[in-house]
Amino acid sequence: MSVTVLRLLSLTLGAALWFSPSPPGLAPEAWQLFAIFAAAIFAVICGAANILLAAILALAVAVLSGTM
Repeated sequence: MSVTVLRLLSLTLGAALWFSPSPPGLAPEAWQLFAIFAAAIFAVICGAANILLAAILALAVAVLSGTM
């Protein structure tokens, strides 16, 4: 697959988790943080981004969205 498709899949995964309801007993902020870092980990594993880029983008999204 091309890198662009893999990046879109990572973004789709993160958005799907972000907008899905959080499990009972888990704070919505914790679920959103999980969504951000699950998408980052997926991007690294499938080769859409290197680990440094994925970590910096995930941290920026977490801070700018008010999750952290």
